[in-house]
Order: sequence, then structure tokens, then C-alpha cells
Amino acid sequence: LDETLIAVFNLRTDVAAKAATDSNLSAGKKISGAQLWKVTPGSSSGLALKSVKSQDQSGAYSPVFLESKTSGAMRALPGGVVVQFPPDWDESRISQWVSDQGQSIESKAEFGTNFYIIASPSGLASLEIANGLYETGDVLLASPNWWRERYAK
Repeated sequence: LDETLIAVFNLRTDVAAKAATDSNLSAGKKISGAQLWKVTPGSSSGLALKSVKSQDQSGAYSPVFLESKTSGAMRALPGGVVVQFPPDWDESRISQWVSDQGQSIESKAEFGTNFYIIASPSGLASLEIANGLYETGDVLLASPNWWRERYAK
């Protein structure tokens, strides 16, 4: 966890900028579709994240994680969970199972067999939902829809 940054997705500039200022955040750089905000030194990223989310509930906010302490490649959680269902499950069974779990399907993924994107909030909630779905033992894979820092070569 990088305590100095927060990632913002689906940014509504006017509301988010005021929320950021009120939450001890300053504008950072834009990378691969995410706006990174810097946490004011001496402040907690967790408290800043909670504060900005309470002021602007339309935005998608996430803590920032580093792949490793040495590489520095960043990851964040913009929302959504990628789930792969068993190959013998049809759409009806998948829809029923998702509903039984108290979740909803956002879309069918355009890759692989029986991959779906399950709607979820941004941030750690998407990680918790992915873990919960996987722990049912019914699905082949459940992973948060990780955002990863990318640079053109």
C-alpha cells in the first residue's frame, strides 16, 4: 500500500477538486486513465480516502498499491470483479447464481469462456467481493478488475 497516493477514476472535476482540497489531497499526475492525488505529508491516506469519498460519492476512489517496493509499478481498484464460471454453466444459471450472491452482472467479458464482469464499488470493497465470490468454491476465478500503471514504449 502506497500511503502517499490515491487513485481517482470517473472524475467529476469540479466536485472532486473541492473534495480533494478539503481532504488534504493535491493533484498528482494522470496515468493510463487514472488521476493520482498526493496525500499531504503527515496525513493518512486512509482518512483522506474516506473523507474524499464522503464528499464526492460519484467518483471512484482507490488506495494505490505498489507491485513491489523496488519496482514501483502501481495498481488500484477502479471497481468491478472479473469472474470465470464453470464451462457447463449457461447464462441462466450464471444470472441466478450472481443474484443469489446479492450481486449484479455489469457485462459479459469479451475474452475467454464464461467470463463476466460483476458490478462492484471501487477500492477495497471490490477486493472483498472478489474474495467472497471465490471462497464460495463455485467459480473458477474471481479477481478485482485491477487498474495497472502502463507506459507507452
